[in-house]
Amino acid sequence: MTSQTAPTGSDMQPRPNRRWLIRASLIAVALVFVLIAWPRENPKLTPETDEAVAELRALSAQRVVVALDDFAHISSFNAASVQSTDEYCNEGEDNWKRKDPYKEQCALSVTRYFGFSGDFEEAVLDLHAALRQGGWEDPWLHRVGWEDPPYNDSHISQFLGYFHPGRERNGRTFDVSMMPGLTDAYEVDGMRVEIRFAERSSPLERDPFGSVATLGVSGAIVTEYYRTTNIVDYVIPIRELGETDTYFVAVKLSETYYS
Repeated sequence: MTSQTAPTGSDMQPRPNRRWLIRASLIAVALVFVLIAWPRENPKLTPETDEAVAELRALSAQRVVVALDDFAHISSFNAASVQSTDEYCNEGEDNWKRKDPYKEQCALSVTRYFGFSGDFEEAVLDLHAALRQGGWEDPWLHRVGWEDPPYNDSHISQFLGYFHPGRERNGRTFDVSMMPGLTDAYEVDGMRVEIRFAERSSPLERDPFGSVATLGVSGAIVTEYYRTTNIVDYVIPIRELGETDTYFVAVKLSETYYS
């Protein structure tokens, strides 16, 4: 007759469920793969963090400087010794309200200041003719569907229609800083051109150039993640040029160099 040994305390401990252990192991392995594959936020590209973007920025800055040198040569205006620069990078938006065609973009602008004396209307017309001859085109010429660009040479006539020397308006005597800027009249090598005027009699309590030196995306909600600026006090070029000139010009060239 065979004797049976009573179970000891250790034998009476509950054994772990092997199926539960297998499931737990599979879940752990799956979590590891999920964490590895989970999309991480890529560092946003700027000229300071990405070599390729920095190279594009350098080429763009060179094009802008060359074009502004060209403006100085074409116009024969006196040039101030200072300039303003502004740069930014921003994320595009993709939502129900706005869908930008880019994920990220970076742009820069350079603004230079010039002065001249003499007849204002004549100087503007001469400048316009010289710029057109120098290849500064109507920005609407290359837009699909515009056989007759709305901002052709008649735009200059419309602009000069705001020139009313001696007129009083809202208790203020007219000066050319009250005129709209030439923001749609020219482009050069694909770069946007903005021109604003002021004169010696312009009040200096606020920027007579309309803060043209500050770069922005017109009509857009800009989600900036990078910006660097060197905006000079507008009084500096006016006082420098005002020693010899009556009228002052702020010329800004801007370009989106990465998108």
